[in-house]
Amino acid sequence: MNIKSSKKYLAVDFGASSGKALVACFDGKSITMKETYRFDNRPVYVMGQLYWDILRLFLELKRSISKTVAVCGSISAIGVDTWGIDFGLLDINGRLMENPVHYRDKRTESIGSRFFEIISENDLYLRTGVQVLEINTLFQLYSMVLSGSEPLKNAEKLLMIGDLLNYFLTGKKILEHTGATTTQLYDQQDDGWDLKIIELIGISPDLFLEVVKPGIVIDNIKEDIGAETGCGVIPVCLSAYDTSSEIASIPVRDEHLNRNWAYFCCGTWAMSGIVAAKPIINEKGLNYGFGNEGGIEGNYNFLKNIVGLWVIQQCRRKWSKEQGREMEWDHIVKEAIDADETDVFIDVNEEMFNKEIFDMPGAIKRFCSETSQSAPETIGEYSRCVYQSLVLAFTSSIRQLEQITGNKIEIIYMVGGGARNRLLCQWTADSLDIPLIACPVETTATGNILLQMVATGEARDMLEAKEILINSIELDHFEPSGSLSWKDKFEKYLKVLKMRKDNFDG
Repeated sequence: MNIKSSKKYLAVDFGASSGKALVACFDGKSITMKETYRFDNRPVYVMGQLYWDILRLFLELKRSISKTVAVCGSISAIGVDTWGIDFGLLDINGRLMENPVHYRDKRTESIGSRFFEIISENDLYLRTGVQVLEINTLFQLYSMVLSGSEPLKNAEKLLMIGDLLNYFLTGKKILEHTGATTTQLYDQQDDGWDLKIIELIGISPDLFLEVVKPGIVIDNIKEDIGAETGCGVIPVCLSAYDTSSEIASIPVRDEHLNRNWAYFCCGTWAMSGIVAAKPIINEKGLNYGFGNEGGIEGNYNFLKNIVGLWVIQQCRRKWSKEQGREMEWDHIVKEAIDADETDVFIDVNEEMFNKEIFDMPGAIKRFCSETSQSAPETIGEYSRCVYQSLVLAFTSSIRQLEQITGNKIEIIYMVGGGARNRLLCQWTADSLDIPLIACPVETTATGNILLQMVATGEARDMLEAKEILINSIELDHFEPSGSLSWKDKFEKYLKVLKMRKDNFDG
C-alpha cells in the first residue's frame, strides 16, 4: 500500500499507563495500522495527592500529530480516546482550574459509605445502572464537596478527560455520551443526567453539558495547533471513551452473531461483559458488581470492571527498578510458565492491590500471609500467581454473567493488551472450557478509527466500518485443552476469596 496516497486516520489512544498514536491507511477496501509514536503516562504524586499530568499529555498529543505527519505526509482526520471516570474543571473563562486528580488517589476512600447515608447503594445502582465503584466520578465530586474544594465551588463546566483534550484541540466544549455514562450521575434508562443524584451531592446541574453521541466531527483543529504540528486544517472527530471504543470494534464473525458471545477487554483495567440492546438493571447485577455503560449506535455494554494487568505491571515496575533495567514481558511470561505449580492465588480486585503504587510484590506477600498461603519467592512464582488469579477472576465473572442473563456463554473475544499474551489467552480458554478469539492488540484505537470513518462519511455506519476491519485483519484462535485442573484451581481460588472475606468481616 502506498501510505502517501491513502486516506489516513490518526487515533491517539491514552491509556492509564501509556499512550500511543496509530495511523490507519485506508485504500478504499481495507485498512492497515501503523504505530507512529508511543509515550508514557505517568501520574505525579504531589503534597499527598495523585494527579494526571494533563499538560504533558496534551504535549504528547501534539507530538503524536507531528510524528505522524513526518511519517505519512498528511492526515485526513484525528480522534482521541481516553479512560473514563476522571475529569477537569473549567472556570468561567474556559480555563482549566487544576490538574485532574487520578482515580487511584485516596481522596475517595470511605466516601461511598458516607454517601450511602443519604441514598442506599441499591437505589443508586437502580437509578443509574452503573457498577458502584468508589473511584467513580460521583464519589470524586462528593469528596470534593466534603473537603470544601474551592475549584469545585467556582467551576463553570466539567469535562471528562477525553473531552478536555478535544477542547484543547478545537476550543469546543463537548461532553461525549459513553464517557458521561461512567460517572454514575447519568440515568441510562431515561438517557439524561440524574438531577436527584446531582442534588444529593450538593453541586449545580449547570456544571454538566448535554451529552453528544460519538461518531461526529466536533470541529476542525485550531489553526495555531495545525500550524505548530504541521497537520494543517483537519477535522477532529468525537470518539467513544476507551472501553466503549474497544468494544465497538470487536470483529465478531458472522457465524458468531447469533451465538452468546462475551468479551474481555484486558489492559491495565479489565472488563468482562456482553453487548446488550438496552440496559440490564437488576439486583443480581448489583450483587455481582456488573453495570451498564453507553455503547455505540444505541447499544449498551453490560460489564464488570476487574483490576486487569495493573498488578503484574506494578510488579514489573518494581522488579525493573531493582534490576536497573526494563524487564521484558516475554521474560516475565516465560518465568511464569517455568515456575513450580504452587496454586497460590490473590483477589486482583482487592483494594490493597488497586491502590498500591510502590511495592506490589509486597502487597501480594501480605495478602498471602493474611489468607494462610505460602507467599511466592521468585519472579516466576509471583507472575504465575498473578496470571492464574486474573484468569480465575475472568472465569468467575463469566459464571456470574451467565447467572444474571440465564444464557450460557459460548465463545469469548479477548481484546486489549492481554490479547498479545498467549499464555493468558490459553489459560482463559482452558479455565472456561470454551473457545477464545484474540483480537489485534490495538482494538481501542481501531474503534476510534472506525468512528472517524463514520464521522467523515467514509462508512455509512459502524456495521459497514466493521466489515472493512474484518477484511483487514487476522485473528488468533485458542481452543480449550479439556484439562480438569482448572476446575480444581477455581475451587481453591473461591476458598481463598471466602477466607479473605471471613477474615475481613471478622
